[in-house]
Amino acid sequence: MPLSPREQARSLIAQGEELLSRYSNFRKQGADYTSDMAKEALGDTAVVVASSLLKLPFGGKYVRRGVKGFLKNRDRALAEGAEHNFEVEYVSWVGRVRSYLESVSVVRQSLKPPGNSSQLVSKLHRAQQYRRLDTRTRRVLALLYELSDRELVHNDRIPPQKEKLQEEGPSTNTRAYANLKRLEDLLRSQIQARLGSVSPNWWVQCVPSDVRQKAEERKSRNESPWPWHTGPAHHPIYYVDFSDYVKIIVRSDNWESTFKHLFQDKQIISAKLRELEPIRNSISHSRDITPTQAMKLLLYEKEILSALGYQS
Repeated sequence: MPLSPREQARSLIAQGEELLSRYSNFRKQGADYTSDMAKEALGDTAVVVASSLLKLPFGGKYVRRGVKGFLKNRDRALAEGAEHNFEVEYVSWVGRVRSYLESVSVVRQSLKPPGNSSQLVSKLHRAQQYRRLDTRTRRVLALLYELSDRELVHNDRIPPQKEKLQEEGPSTNTRAYANLKRLEDLLRSQIQARLGSVSPNWWVQCVPSDVRQKAEERKSRNESPWPWHTGPAHHPIYYVDFSDYVKIIVRSDNWESTFKHLFQDKQIISAKLRELEPIRNSISHSRDITPTQAMKLLLYEKEILSALGYQS
């Protein structure tokens, strides 16, 4: 599965922090840094010979002065070259940040296409209004830090205006109920079908023991399954919740044999299913969900069903 907007932000943060660390070391080391670069550019022997001439009496003060000037100019040129290289790296990194910001939006109640990317790009522009490269880098990182803690969505996943989920009350929950029912029905059927192809006794051989025990206890107590599960008899799989689905999917043997090629990344699918759990609980107990929760459900349903090969 592709990286989520938050994970993309964290990847860009890691790149920026690495660039800032190297640049800060360059600024602190000064002459030592350029001296090392000189050895790479001129060779150790040339640097040693030039440095030795400064100490030899037969060289005369003019020779020594000339060598000193050469070394000083060399260090300045190398420092300027290094600064230029860092600037090139910074421009490339900021280009990636800009492309990222142009593709995402911060989730808000009134969010609708084309999103609020333009506001994020404006913040990036303001962050670059500084002369020093390290200051600019820190300002851009501050923006990414802020975004990594926000609820984000790719712009192509923003529901069209006719599906916007900003009103509260029964209409929002009714739509969310249908989305959740569809997601869980298809996810459960995929687990049954795919693990059933691995073993006819998949419930025992492929499902973690704690998940089986909890589901079977619920069934033995004749607890009602979730409201969209109708009918007189149910397999124990109907009595599991989203956290149980996570345990089934990411169990090492199930993941390698069945689910890895579908979901690609354990952490991403685990996080999405766990974030859906409180939404599921609210809907099952007829509690209103927030517009943000409704949008998250719509987005995650689309992404998970797409991974399973369904059109949402």
